Amino acid sequence: GFPKKRVIGTGTSLDSARLRVELAKRLQVPIESVNAWVLGEHGDSSFENFSSAVVNGKPLLDYPGMTKEALDEIEAHVREKGGEIIGKKGATYYGVAMMLAKIVAAILENNDLALPLSAPLHGEYGI
Repeated sequence: GFPKKRVIGTGTSLDSARLRVELAKRLQVPIESVNAWVLGEHGDSSFENFSSAVVNGKPLLDYPGMTKEALDEIEAHVREKGGEIIGKKGATYYGVAMMLAKIVAAILENNDLALPLSAPLHGEYGI
């Protein structure tokens, strides 16, 4: 079969893209100025890493209005977005395809783009 060391998954890249879009909308900034990650396993066990999020070089948590309630609302919105899209379009494969294209381009162009991907584990981290 295919060598396991050459296998990667989309991880939380789509979730992270949705988070950046939501933050850009709320803060009225270009999405390119938002650096924020959803970490963990894709789905209900993932989490938004707000403490390391940066917008225009400034920590997200330093922006006015970024209260616990606002962050909880953003997290809920990002988590529910996939279900909303499925309800309207029947699937989320367009978003996944967009992320796959971005991942492939990053690999082919070797552009040092950081992405929250997944990889098979073989005993690392006790898994």
